[in-house]
Amino acid sequence: MDGVLLRVLHVINDLESDGGAQRIVRDLVALHSGRVEPSVLTLYPVSQEVLSELHALGVRHAALKTVPPRAGEVSRFLHQYDVAHVHLFPSLYLSTLISGPKLFTEHNTWNRRMETETFRSVERFVYRRYDRVVCISEATERALLRWLGPGGPPTTVIPNGIRLDRFRGEVRPLPEEHVTFVMVARFVPQKDQATVIRALARLPERARLVLVGDGPLRSHAEELARSLGVEGRIRFLPPVPADEMPGLLRNADIYVQSSHWEGFGLVAVEAMASGLPVVASRVPGLSEVVGPSMPQFDPGDDSGLARLAEHLLSPDVYADLSRTALERSRRFGAEAMADAYLETYQQLHLESGRGTTN
Repeated sequence: MDGVLLRVLHVINDLESDGGAQRIVRDLVALHSGRVEPSVLTLYPVSQEVLSELHALGVRHAALKTVPPRAGEVSRFLHQYDVAHVHLFPSLYLSTLISGPKLFTEHNTWNRRMETETFRSVERFVYRRYDRVVCISEATERALLRWLGPGGPPTTVIPNGIRLDRFRGEVRPLPEEHVTFVMVARFVPQKDQATVIRALARLPERARLVLVGDGPLRSHAEELARSLGVEGRIRFLPPVPADEMPGLLRNADIYVQSSHWEGFGLVAVEAMASGLPVVASRVPGLSEVVGPSMPQFDPGDDSGLARLAEHLLSPDVYADLSRTALERSRRFGAEAMADAYLETYQQLHLESGRGTTN
């Protein structure tokens, strides 16, 4: 393929949400501009705003579930690529429609399918159809290999990355008055805003909390705040687009990531890149990302979280962790992630015997 760009097809459920996988796809197509010829196939239609963003980058798009159906367009997409890069379930199961070299990115350490033993044989069949499975953390890789057992597809680890240049990137001083804790996450069983709210009730009055996101458990969190008498110290905000995240984090002081399980923790990295100390649940994946220097608490331990948070209210401790956070975040640049994926695409293309790449 000398002189011809490698054609890469991303397959993902949607691009409308600001979930980690969606943001990674949008960053990859932007960072690979001019290095590959990217296309995106989503299960569901995208908004005009997202479509314009893709077109501005020279990215073609098609959706499986359109009204009226566009089977011909989708069929062309599935035959006009050199490597397919698939993300998330149920897009995972489209492997049977993809005949060429393909990789899947595993984005989490746990999913509901793992609760049902009968899924295991199905999953083994599906995953083995991929030429490579990329895991976003070592913990994610270990969890997947435990689930699939021996004889699974080749795996490798490529940590998620962020556009470090979008964030403030300086050591932060601790405010003398109110200190704002922030957590950005959907209100779903994986996340644990309730523990953060209970911890807030144990902290001095100067502590404030901003919870960003939506989801089915938000009303439960709001009711918990009222029952504990801390509703006046909490702001519930709707989801924030990725381009507004730097501003949100600039106006916060400490980031909290409270989760029952986590494959990575992209917003935690963005917070560290903004100079915010991060307090995180001690769960595989997330612990790996924030590192041993960031304070961690056991999932559901609100008293432990409160003790760690109160310790951070010391100006010296805060400044030291702000500096450590900045240093840690530099490990997770999006450019390094994009380079690693590009190398993987090229390897798969060569292994397929379809030719050489630039």
